[in-house]
Amino acid sequence: MTMTVRQLAARTKLGLSIVAGSSGAGRTVSWAHAIELLDPTPWLSGGELVMTTGIALPDDVAGQRDYVYRLADAGVAALAIDTGTTLRDIPQAIIDAADDRDFTVLRVPAQTPFIAVSRTVIDDLAADQLRTVQEVVDGQELLARAAARGGLTVLVETLSNRLAASVCVVDRSGGQIARSGELTDLRRRVVERLDAESGRIGGARVLAEDRWIITINPLPATGDPHGYLAVASPTALDAAGRLLVGHAVSLLSLEMAKPTGILDAESRLRTAALALLRSGGELDRRLSQQLGFPNDPQVVVVFVAAGALSADVVREVIQRPVDTAGDPYLLETLDDGVALVVSSDAADRISAATADAAQRGLSRRVRIGISRPTMLSTVRTVVGQARAAAHARDEVGARPAHIDDIGTLALLLGQPAESRSALITSSGLQSLIDYDAANATTLVTTLHAYLRYGGQWDTSANSLGIHRHTMRNRIRKISEVTGHDVDDAQHRSELWLALQARELE
Repeated sequence: MTMTVRQLAARTKLGLSIVAGSSGAGRTVSWAHAIELLDPTPWLSGGELVMTTGIALPDDVAGQRDYVYRLADAGVAALAIDTGTTLRDIPQAIIDAADDRDFTVLRVPAQTPFIAVSRTVIDDLAADQLRTVQEVVDGQELLARAAARGGLTVLVETLSNRLAASVCVVDRSGGQIARSGELTDLRRRVVERLDAESGRIGGARVLAEDRWIITINPLPATGDPHGYLAVASPTALDAAGRLLVGHAVSLLSLEMAKPTGILDAESRLRTAALALLRSGGELDRRLSQQLGFPNDPQVVVVFVAAGALSADVVREVIQRPVDTAGDPYLLETLDDGVALVVSSDAADRISAATADAAQRGLSRRVRIGISRPTMLSTVRTVVGQARAAAHARDEVGARPAHIDDIGTLALLLGQPAESRSALITSSGLQSLIDYDAANATTLVTTLHAYLRYGGQWDTSANSLGIHRHTMRNRIRKISEVTGHDVDDAQHRSELWLALQARELE
């Protein structure tokens, strides 16, 4: 923090005293300058401590007043007058004029040379610059560790905390990737600026809106920027803050420009890790740490149901936003959707990012289910929960379904695995599963759609992309294979419960 006039006057070794304008002594001193001119203002830039022996001061009251007013109007921090060479006392006209403008005047005793005052100011400025450099270095190291540890999300949170500011990162189309701080509509303000500049901000922008100073910085890339970093603070950022923002821009650009080969390799590693865990295997401790899951943490499974789409298509759309969110995750494509393993406290954030990505990338909403928390080492036991919760969600695009919100499924979870297996067999569903496996048919999927839509031929057929007559033929075959009339209410209930029990296996 740069020295103020009051702090300078408090240096006892100098013997300075404030004789006028004490209310203005909070101004910072940018330099100390001895100058003996009647009008020194052409050689001043503001913030200086002007020192004079008074040799050039006018003798008349009006001239002395105008001299003080010129200095105050030029933004000078204070006036220091020596009382050991030309003057023995400071003229009352100068004191009165300084009080009138809240402009501080310091009395310099005869034994204090101007060089001592200048050296004190210069030493403090040098120390302040050193503090700024150290602050920037510390901040850069903190941001680098945040980026390495948690990617974009942790980096944005760290920058926000370091600057005591609101921070937001958006992609080139204005979609929010990460945000931190109290200004919740920062993304909207960035999008408005994008719209005002025809969808592309070419350089840094500084905006004053409401009580906020907002800086928007492009994240450089070949061609259009990867996106934009916006920082909103109540006051303008100081030099250290601006340097930290510049460093964050570099880190964010590097993070968003990871070569495709690296991203593919990381993706394959996450998929292999989840596949291993689902099969009952154990992750190597070092690999678990590398993937962001040290010490067997508590996690949940977020399952995104593909519906009528290919699960691979769903994965392609949601993976990039999940990756840039910065939270550690594992991901695997299953037959009917995509399974994500994330820390328990990231579930809502990842679900929201996934839903938003699906809406923008697929032009449709998806069903999302969330399992109960478990340890990473036992994650295989809850994959079925998340899948079942997603498939049990009645309304596509509604908020993600937690397994505990689904009454029937929660009851099934309380049953031992043997009981659920018995239900699958007694209902005839196992016969249908075996038939599909032997004949490469999709009767189980057909049954699921038919029961989900309450036996409505057209709706269930449309959900599968088949003709209603094909649907009727399949349902007839299902009744034949299971030995149950699918239109019978009791059998329908048994088959529906069996389907849910199968999801939990």
